[in-house]
Amino acid sequence: MNTENPGAVSSGGMLAAARRDAISRLVAEQGALSVGALATRFGVSEMTVRRDLNQLQRSGAIQRAHGGAVRVPVVVPVPAMSEPTFNARRQWNREAKARIAATALGFVGEQDVIGVDVGSTATELAELLQARTDISVITHNLQAVAALARSESGPKMYVIGGHYRRSEGSLCSPEASNELRRFSLNTAFIGVAGITPEGLFDYSPEEADIKNLYADRAHRTCILCDSSKFGRRALVRFSGLNAVDILITDQAPRGELAAALADNKVQVIVASAPASLKKSS
Repeated sequence: MNTENPGAVSSGGMLAAARRDAISRLVAEQGALSVGALATRFGVSEMTVRRDLNQLQRSGAIQRAHGGAVRVPVVVPVPAMSEPTFNARRQWNREAKARIAATALGFVGEQDVIGVDVGSTATELAELLQARTDISVITHNLQAVAALARSESGPKMYVIGGHYRRSEGSLCSPEASNELRRFSLNTAFIGVAGITPEGLFDYSPEEADIKNLYADRAHRTCILCDSSKFGRRALVRFSGLNAVDILITDQAPRGELAAALADNKVQVIVASAPASLKKSS
């Protein structure tokens, strides 16, 4: 303990990550703290605190303010009832989605049968599967089919039929659902419109039914979701978090969502930047 300041937290042996996590919690609890107060509390230099705050701001945990940090304001999400087009969504947070897809690729084993759902991040994953001649892909996502078909070789593909949903570039119908029930999957990679402590959301009841079937037919359910969808609801809640095995995202969830994921034993994986991006940054 710091004998000059009994309230100080000794930083001897405290890892930087643990200190930043403690700072994040303190700012969330108290609303605002100065650099000086944090330096005194943790027994480190103000320069160290500033570096910690800069990193916490980049991760979205706090907001920098003059001379310190403030709590990130809570925004109550408005349910999104209108579905943006696939082409519009593909441009949003594209670098984060590429990172998520690259991480998801590591969960595709040899000889696996995988389900690839609709969505821009799932399609990014399909782009990376072109060289995998050993696997089978089950999908109703025509964007994924187009990506995989660009290679002369590649995975075996089984395309689930139905009527064409232009906004998503997918095929949906009761017949498509019946087709999907025939397959047994190692892993289902599923996209969502939003995720909250209540569960998973999508814009379309038809797509929601197929997402549930992917999860039902898979040994492992993996949600691909960038952090812009945290706390967001859409028209249809199609599943609780208890149906999820893995969440791959670009930033660690916090607050009630993080607690709900932990309660449901969901493995959260934060996708890191590829080596090429790290070198150029």
